Amino acid sequence: MNSLIESIAYYLIKAVSFVMALLPSGFALWMGRMAGKIGYYFVFKGKRIAYNNLRIAFCGAKTDQEIRRNLN
Repeated sequence: MNSLIESIAYYLIKAVSFVMALLPSGFALWMGRMAGKIGYYFVFKGKRIAYNNLRIAFCGAKTDQEIRRNLN
């Protein structure tokens, strides 16, 4: 089952990358940014990890509010 899902994901990504390569670069970049912004709202665990890592990295130099603003 896992192999089937991985195969479908692989071919889907290959198809999308083929279509993106045919588009004008400016439009393809815009679509990539939009996909990233949409995907950002569905990756809750990743945002939490990034926030915690930034809190450690800035070690009090930035407030929690500044760190959260940078994540958006």
